[in-house]
Amino acid sequence: MNELIHADIFFFVTTIAVIVISVLFAIILAYVAAILKDLKGISRKVKDETEAIAQDMDDLRDEIRKEGVKLKPLVKFGKKIFSRDSKSK
Repeated sequence: MNELIHADIFFFVTTIAVIVISVLFAIILAYVAAILKDLKGISRKVKDETEAIAQDMDDLRDEIRKEGVKLKPLVKFGKKIFSRDSKSK
């Protein structure tokens, strides 16, 4: 009879432990999902900005090809980059 009581106590404690661990695991998964969602948004923004920089470089290259090596395209390029930074702030 004593062994049966010990077994019941063991299964009760084990059940409670499994439930607590499962709840904690679900909470951790929710946080991980939120972090991954934020990372997806950040990577999308980085991709968009990288494409914009690549386009700016293409524009600069075209201007240099059209007008030769002059200072005007470089100044235009610098203004374009700094104006974009001030808009985002």
